[in-house]
Amino acid sequence: MENKKKSAKHRYGYACINMDLADQGVTTNKSMIFDTFMKKGTKYAGELALSNLVALRQVLEWNIAHGIQVYRMTSKLFPWACDYRFEDLPNWSAVLPVMEDIGKYCDEHGIRLSFHPGPYNNLGSPDRDVIKSTIVDLEIHSQIMDYLGRPSSHEAKINIHLGGAYGDKESAIRRFNLNFKKLSKGLQSRLTLENDDRESLYSVADLYKAHEATGIAIVFDGHHWQVGAKSGSYQEDLLKAYGTWGSVTPTLHWSNSRSKWEDPKAKVNAHTDWYYETMSLPSLDCDIILESKMKERALLKYIKEM
Repeated sequence: MENKKKSAKHRYGYACINMDLADQGVTTNKSMIFDTFMKKGTKYAGELALSNLVALRQVLEWNIAHGIQVYRMTSKLFPWACDYRFEDLPNWSAVLPVMEDIGKYCDEHGIRLSFHPGPYNNLGSPDRDVIKSTIVDLEIHSQIMDYLGRPSSHEAKINIHLGGAYGDKESAIRRFNLNFKKLSKGLQSRLTLENDDRESLYSVADLYKAHEATGIAIVFDGHHWQVGAKSGSYQEDLLKAYGTWGSVTPTLHWSNSRSKWEDPKAKVNAHTDWYYETMSLPSLDCDIILESKMKERALLKYIKEM
């Protein structure tokens, strides 16, 4: 009997905003300015957080109805989260069950959740205050993963960039490796690094030095490779990053250049609204987050047409 080769499994996802639901007023990033937080405090912060989490559940239901199991959450689920403990929110007894329910829903439907905290998170910085605030912010993301019942592994990735090079990449990488040790075990097991969209910053080979020292996984961004730092051919860098994930299915990122396809005046690393070329993928299992401006609409069009 002839053996049939198993085809690779590629799942697609998108980031944060579901435009169809947003048009209906369903959003996961309700927030407030700091002055409002100072006036209304944790009571209002908790109300917004609860609304965001209820909306998150609706987004995940929409995703499953449309065959989408990969989703990057917004970092704005809990407004001004650095200024209080989750457990001290006046409505925490209402918030926690919603988070636990979301976790169960993810388990039932095979949903993979992730975060991509902002660029101000920089573990390679020479500034101690930056390191301190970075650790606080990243630990908050990991706590949310805990309360959502997500695995303490790269399955529930919290993805960042290594940060600035400061004229000396090797020193910045060493600082990153040292500061990585200051993180909780749960955060260490979730944190990932992504290759950069500027030639002066970090290639896959640069990030691999951090992987060798810490075990951190590398997210290969195909668009970033096209316009930014390279250390080998596309296939070589992709597979080098792929190999850092161990037993966890790797996540890749893909987008198209806005300046090439939609607006010649845009920066080369800016993302398009839609998709005009596909990502070249290995014949290996992987999850791909599409980062276009049209969010889930572009994802569904991409799957249907490309």
